[in-house]
Amino acid sequence: MRHRKPDTPPADDLTDARLYFTGRSLYQDMLADIGRARRDIGLEMYIFDDDAVGRRFRDALVARAAEGCRVRVVYDALGCMHTPAHFFDSMRTKGIEVSAFNPILRDRVLRHWRKLDRRNHRKLLVVDDRAAYLGGINISARLADWEDAHVRIEGPIVHHARTSFEKVWARQFPRVTLRRGRRHALHWQRSLILDGFPAPNFSPIKRAHLHLFSRARRRIRIAHAYLIPDHKTIRSLRKAVRRGVDVNVLVPARSDVTAADWALCHVLGRLLRAGVQVRRHHRTMLHTKAAMADDHYLIVGSANLNRTSFFRNLEIAIWSRDERITRPMAERFDALWDAASPYTLADVQRRGWPRRFLSWLAYQLQFWLPTDQAW
Repeated sequence: MRHRKPDTPPADDLTDARLYFTGRSLYQDMLADIGRARRDIGLEMYIFDDDAVGRRFRDALVARAAEGCRVRVVYDALGCMHTPAHFFDSMRTKGIEVSAFNPILRDRVLRHWRKLDRRNHRKLLVVDDRAAYLGGINISARLADWEDAHVRIEGPIVHHARTSFEKVWARQFPRVTLRRGRRHALHWQRSLILDGFPAPNFSPIKRAHLHLFSRARRRIRIAHAYLIPDHKTIRSLRKAVRRGVDVNVLVPARSDVTAADWALCHVLGRLLRAGVQVRRHHRTMLHTKAAMADDHYLIVGSANLNRTSFFRNLEIAIWSRDERITRPMAERFDALWDAASPYTLADVQRRGWPRRFLSWLAYQLQFWLPTDQAW
C-alpha cells in the first residue's frame, strides 16, 4: 500500500548548521550566542559543573539577565549531584530562573525510588529563536575533551527547539501515541527535531533509528557511547546485513559507566555473529550518539541507543539529510573508524564463559526496569 505524503511540509527551514566534536570547540560559540541574546535564553543541561567552564557560562547568563533578557536554566538533579547548591543559588539571586529536574529528596527516596533514574538527559540551548544547540556535550571542563557530537542550527527550525524547551519548562511531557500513517514520513523530512519524552512502549527517537536502518542500502554508521539496544533494534541491524548493507559500529574501548561496559560486551557478541563490523575507540572517551544511513540520513542528539533513553529519560535529537550536517559527520566517523582497533568474535571468546554470562546478565537488567511513566 502506497503511503501518502504527509500534509506538513518538509522542514528544510534549516538555514545554517554546524557540527562540533568536542566541548573545546563548542563552548566558545555557545558563549558568543549567549552574549548576543536580546530577548530570551533557554538552557537544559544534564551536567552543569561548578568549574572554570561552568562559571564562564554562569557569568555569561548573569550578564544577559542583567541586560533585561529572560534567562531560564533547567538542570538535572542527578547529573548535577556534585555541583554545589550555591552555584545555582547564585544564578537565582542574579535574576535567572532556575529549575532542578526531578530533585532527589531524602525523605522521599524510598517512596519514589522507581522515579530516581528518570532524568532530563537533554543538552539544549535556545537563543532568541535565532539559534539552537543540541547534542551530547555537557558543560564541564573535565568532559570538554571527550569525543562527542553537537550541532548548532539556525532558521525557522529553531522554533521547534524553542517549543520543545517550553514543554519541559512547563513540565508538560506528552505521552506520545503511535499514529497510523506516520511511520514512513521521516524520509520526506529534510531536518526535524525529535523529542524524546517519556512514553510507555513507544519512542519517536527509537522509531527514527529503526526507520534509518531500514532505509540504508549501502552502509550504516553507528557511533554510540552506551550501546545497549533492545532485541528489535538488533534484529533491524541483522536484516540490514542480510540485504547487503555494511554495518559499522564504533564504541568506546572503555566508558565511564562500568555496568554499561559489561552489557556492551554481550551486545557486541550478538552484533558480530550477525555480520556487523565493530571497532573500539581508544584515544579518548567516545561519548557520541550518532547514526547514519549511507551518506543521506543522520540522527544525532542526546539519546543513547538503550531502553533508558528511549522510554524513561527526556531526550532530544535531530533527524537530518542536510549535507551541512551529514557530510562532516561522515568524515569524522571515517577518521575515527580508521584509527580505531577492530573487535572480533575471537575477542569475545577470549573473555571466557563466566564473564560472558555476567555480560548477558548486565544486558538483561535493562528489561527488568519498569517503563510506566507515572510523572
